[in-house]
Amino acid sequence: MKQKITFLCIYSIFSLFQSQAQVTNPLASTSDSNIWSVTKITGNNAIERPYEMIYGPDHRLWITERRDDVVGINGGKRIVRIDTTGANKTTMINFGNKVHTTAGQDGVLGIVAHPDLYFNPATTTNNYVYVSYTYSINGTDSGRRLRIARLIYNNNNGTLTEDTSLGANAAIIEGLPASNDHNSGKLAIGPDLKLYYTLGDQGNNQFSRNCLPIRARELPVNTTDFSRYEGKLLRLNLDGTIPADNPILNGVRTHVWNYGHRNMQGLAISSFGTVYSTEHGDRVDDEFNLMVAAKDYGWPNVAGLRDDKGYEFTNNSLTTTCGGTLTVAQATQTETQSFPVEPVDFVEPLSTMGTGSATIPTGSNSTWPTIAPAGLALYENTEKKIKDWGDFVLIPGLKFNTIQLGRLSMDGLFIIEPENDILPIEPEVALFPLHTANSRFRQIVVSPNGVSFYYVTDNNSAADPGSITKLNYIGPLEPTLSNEDFALSQDTFKLYPNPAKNKFSLRFDSNAFTKASLQIVDISGRIVKSFDQVQTNQAIDISSLRNGLYLVNITDQNQRKAVKKLVVVN
Repeated sequence: MKQKITFLCIYSIFSLFQSQAQVTNPLASTSDSNIWSVTKITGNNAIERPYEMIYGPDHRLWITERRDDVVGINGGKRIVRIDTTGANKTTMINFGNKVHTTAGQDGVLGIVAHPDLYFNPATTTNNYVYVSYTYSINGTDSGRRLRIARLIYNNNNGTLTEDTSLGANAAIIEGLPASNDHNSGKLAIGPDLKLYYTLGDQGNNQFSRNCLPIRARELPVNTTDFSRYEGKLLRLNLDGTIPADNPILNGVRTHVWNYGHRNMQGLAISSFGTVYSTEHGDRVDDEFNLMVAAKDYGWPNVAGLRDDKGYEFTNNSLTTTCGGTLTVAQATQTETQSFPVEPVDFVEPLSTMGTGSATIPTGSNSTWPTIAPAGLALYENTEKKIKDWGDFVLIPGLKFNTIQLGRLSMDGLFIIEPENDILPIEPEVALFPLHTANSRFRQIVVSPNGVSFYYVTDNNSAADPGSITKLNYIGPLEPTLSNEDFALSQDTFKLYPNPAKNKFSLRFDSNAFTKASLQIVDISGRIVKSFDQVQTNQAIDISSLRNGLYLVNITDQNQRKAVKKLVVVN
């Protein structure tokens, strides 16, 4: 499998450092009661149409309730929070009639909190939360659009209010495409302090939108050409404007960061600044993607791998049924017919799910091999570390009752063999089941303590509809920092960019670290750079360092510490 990714050359650097020792299988299922406890912490239908769940800076679970059509629940079209015990569910904000939803996949969608709230939940500076939801400009489906709004968090009472300094709707951007299908709608903020947003292909070329063309690989022609934002990953400044370092595509710089996507319902960004997504395939080939600027992810010409297995694209908008001039046979192409020569910017996924069909599956979507990945979580910087776990991705599926797990390489650019910690493995076999239940898993989050995981289920789950379950690891742990050390998971400090060339910027909470010093340590344990009394947002010169992996240690006057990995690619 070819990966046309700018960072690919880094892997040869990291392979020198990967341990070749066999480790205990880290993929023991939660069915092993010796190392896992599984506790349902809410009743059925405690949550209405959950779409996104995050672990909030107040150590509660924050959840968007997409719409309000579940019998017996008084809610929906809102953001709620609930204690990790399952008690004390409260409404943070209710959008009411501002949200336009008529079933399908519209309503209140993504949510992300500003990083400064994780430094200090009581801050009144950058105490922002961003949310995406669908609305209508004329009160009907024909006027349905999408808005990203900025909310203000009040730590005293746990509520959110619209930031009306931006206008009555608190919008940082609005007028984005929206439909009743494939809105995607997930939000994340990277260590670059940019807002990333997944915008789906709107469900075009199927069902009631059968005759509408898929525009996922059509690039905008100007900065207001939002109609061609469909099927794209967007990257915005936190005020909604276009970042000056976004890629120039089709001769214009817009919010578009990369393109060629179907329905990305999972989005997560590592402390490196590496962006990942999960994406629904069609009948085959759900995807776990490493998201790189200016790259083409192939949809609708390619689903998953460019292998001519299980998928052909029929452009219905060109057929006589939809008013075109072609027969269905003429409008149909295999993946290699669409791309006889692989495009230079095309990227295949790190992992695929549902690739077991050499022919195009028939029947209903419940029988297709795809798992419908509805979310994404990273197991990365935590207070404690499960023994033999490195950095992992967790992918909840709406189908086939499993939460999938995959082990990331040290640089985060590959999924690797879980038991030898060395080599990338083929995407079709990269993931393993962590947890199985008779559920439609909507999202899973990792507690900062490193041993507790929480998942929320869809209201259509067979066994536990609209509920939250806690998975708690009770097995052996890796050695951890001493008690006075800072919890790594609290985003105590950040490095950006990472990987870095010539320099990186340091960002931390000045209230948390006083008179901080910094050391850069190489893989042999030698201190290669040190700085006294560093400041937040300070640029650190690394132009003299060789390519490779380093640890960045920050220590304050009270000897409290935190550590991050740094990749140097000078």
